[in-house]
Amino acid sequence: AAVLRLTLHSPHGDMGFPGALDVTATYTLDTTGTLALEYTAVTDRPTVVNLTNHAYLNLGADDILGHTLQVDADHYLPIDTGSIPEGPPAPVAGTPFDLTAPQPLGDRLARSHPQLALAGGFDHCWVLREPDPAALR
Repeated sequence: AAVLRLTLHSPHGDMGFPGALDVTATYTLDTTGTLALEYTAVTDRPTVVNLTNHAYLNLGADDILGHTLQVDADHYLPIDTGSIPEGPPAPVAGTPFDLTAPQPLGDRLARSHPQLALAGGFDHCWVLREPDPAALR
């Protein structure tokens, strides 16, 4: 496997935020062609952390509709017309946002849902489940 690990140290007070923050982004490409992204953040006091990725990857065909995606989240954040999260987290169950098991993107994006129409697709935050340290992943 090929691994790229990027790190950042943000000292207390950096950009006006409390707490020192150490962030690591690890990108792993295994021998089967699977790309895994892992983000970690450690801080020494309560602060705001929102790690995300806006890379767009097309792993083969002309579009991504045949690709599958899994997101370990039971809720997502609905957005307003300016794509700003608003209100409480909404459950993914029964919606196109339910990616708790691998799902073809084309199937999910073809569904009718006001949030998909508002964003022109997926442009939302998912609220990830707390990891189970005893679970094999």
